[in-house]
Amino acid sequence: MGKKHIVIKFAAILLCVGMCLAGCNGMKKTNTSSEPTPVVSYGTDWQTEGFKLESSNSAKFAEILMDPSLMMHETGWQELPLYHSDFAYEYMDTVSAYENDTLYLWHNYYLKDGMGYCFQTYCAGTQTEEGVEVLLPQEFGGGWAKGMDVLNGQVHVLYENQTGERWVLTLRDNGKNLSYLQLEASNEVQSTEYPAYAIYTDAEGNFYVFAGTYQTEDVLLVYDTKGKLLFSQILTEEPGANESSGFHTPDGSLVLITPRKQPDTPVLKWYNLPSETPVELVEMDTTDEFSMTMTEDGTVYILEGSKLVKWNVITGEQLPLYNFLRTDMNAQDVRRVGMNEEGDVLLFTEKENNWSVYTISYKETEKEETDLVLASIAGFVPDTYLEKETKKYNRRKPNAVSFESGYGDAEAYRTRIMAELAAGKGPDLLWVTIDDMQILEEKGLLADLSQLIPRETLDKIFPGILASGTLKDTLYGIYFDALPSALFVANDVWTEETWSIFDLVDVVNNTDSIRKIYNIETQYFFSRLVCNDLNNSPFVNLKMGESHFNSKEFIEVLECFKKYGGKQEQIPDGISDYEMVKQGIFMLDYPPVHYLPSYSTFMLEYEDSVHLVHYPGEDTYPGYWGGDYFLVVNNRSEHMEEIQEYLEYLLSSGAQRNARCSIREDVIRSNVSVENYGMNYSGHYLRGDDPPTGLELKEDNTTYLEEYIDLLKQLGPLPHNDSKLKEIIVSGAQEYLDGKCTAERAAELIDNRVQLYLDEQK
Repeated sequence: MGKKHIVIKFAAILLCVGMCLAGCNGMKKTNTSSEPTPVVSYGTDWQTEGFKLESSNSAKFAEILMDPSLMMHETGWQELPLYHSDFAYEYMDTVSAYENDTLYLWHNYYLKDGMGYCFQTYCAGTQTEEGVEVLLPQEFGGGWAKGMDVLNGQVHVLYENQTGERWVLTLRDNGKNLSYLQLEASNEVQSTEYPAYAIYTDAEGNFYVFAGTYQTEDVLLVYDTKGKLLFSQILTEEPGANESSGFHTPDGSLVLITPRKQPDTPVLKWYNLPSETPVELVEMDTTDEFSMTMTEDGTVYILEGSKLVKWNVITGEQLPLYNFLRTDMNAQDVRRVGMNEEGDVLLFTEKENNWSVYTISYKETEKEETDLVLASIAGFVPDTYLEKETKKYNRRKPNAVSFESGYGDAEAYRTRIMAELAAGKGPDLLWVTIDDMQILEEKGLLADLSQLIPRETLDKIFPGILASGTLKDTLYGIYFDALPSALFVANDVWTEETWSIFDLVDVVNNTDSIRKIYNIETQYFFSRLVCNDLNNSPFVNLKMGESHFNSKEFIEVLECFKKYGGKQEQIPDGISDYEMVKQGIFMLDYPPVHYLPSYSTFMLEYEDSVHLVHYPGEDTYPGYWGGDYFLVVNNRSEHMEEIQEYLEYLLSSGAQRNARCSIREDVIRSNVSVENYGMNYSGHYLRGDDPPTGLELKEDNTTYLEEYIDLLKQLGPLPHNDSKLKEIIVSGAQEYLDGKCTAERAAELIDNRVQLYLDEQK
């Protein structure tokens, strides 16, 4: 629709408010009177009894997380047609509210010589928007909107100027009618020290203002309908807690969610005014929940980490609805959650001042024909990066790639796809395990990726990544989001860069200070150190088909892991696992080599006292690229040009900036910057849409980029082990580690099982 240029002028009537003493926790004290009778909501007196909350660790919750097909999925996406003003602004920020299918937005425009404002509504049902420019009275002074709330169609905007004065603007008729009142100042809570960041209203028209910063306590200020301060309270015991928030119940009551520092969990509260003592409804079981909205059946939709969760406060049941990790969406970008008439969930997101709405639903949508089919026969859907970037690719080129997987019966699905491929048919692309990639290569069913990916792109990819997907000197598989892995040890414990598994056992057994080998489960590290490269293991000769696990040397290895492995002992607060390695208390640990900022912090602290050490028995690489799953191409596909275009996008610098660790050297380099601010230098790392992360610098104000790139260039491909053989060895060792048999018996059992398996392969 066309832009509107409507200037709203105020015939303002300032309401004179007196001072009243109110508060608690050292704040002002209020007058008290008889409390109203609590309202019963839908047969449950939650205002007296509180909310019920089942654990999110329930079996049903876990089952849904394990099988994403049971969760809701995205059925629609639309970028919102935001109202654009004529302001020549330098930057802008927005506050928002949502009610009854309508999103309300107030835009603050920062101009060179002042501020500009716009109010906008967007109706999700009709997909229409209206916007008006707002001119505020001069007595407001320079300032900006800090928060917005809507209840029963009445929109309230919290405005705070540079001197700390606050007003509540009330908007009606999509902003065409507006009134305002000034909020009484607090002598105890100075607004210059505690800037406001949110406002909420209840059914009686009272205002709840949250104020504070990360360096201060969180403060709640409650005002009546005339702007008179009823009371103020400190909500957090100390600075640094998460921000408070709130949501409306169906009867118009306001539920506040405030952080509790000790323990570090949020608490849901309800104020039965004029009482200043809140009713604590429930304490949450996680640290990162943000309540969004509540429906008439007692359902609250909350963001819990990377998941959208449906929580019925009457029954207590929690169910995950949506997993952001498998989308191109960031949960931190979600600003509002709504529901449409069909019962679909609407997620309104904001990223770099651009707003979008995602429709999340259980209902099936008609699948349109796609250019390419990507099938996962690895037992689950492709990795997070592949899913997210494919969604972006499909928006740029609608319905270009579709995913398929065998959720119901993964083995039956794999069997069917393998048969189709053998018959010269099947999907265009596949997400496969290393074992299946080897099987498909032996049958001649895979395309050479070096013929589909330009040489100039391959030259930018780390050598170990390409080697990981190479079989018989041909590149058949590739992954796009790398997970490099390395080990480090203290210089005082082991000075060399290479060693055998027997060297490790000798060092552990002869070093009194070492209490633990690692800081993670014994089974996992037994697998990585003993079974990392079975092609070069001292306990099995794969070429000759011989097992040698029933030996004194292997029994000593088992005993070493039982004695020194396992969960960590209690260590003093404030001492990291890395410090434990440095002091010789832990034998080994993993340094953070998947992300340059964390690697730089590690190097700055420990570079002179520890060093990277090769996996036992491996004298070629200081670490590995973790690649157990690969994207491969069906060489019978009739869409090679489309596949080339798709691969080009996944490997592009724009897409690769969203990877945890890019497989392209030039992308990592381009993410690094060092600025000189006079005598001070500051390093930053920018990855995808994430805010810039600080980089630790050396004394000469340079980064650890070159050391990091040099390490990544040296990392080798994860050895192509036989996964079934590895499982036999690890499961047998676990029987001993769990105390079910002796080390001698475990060695005998493993030896027999391995030999039987090797004989079957001949």
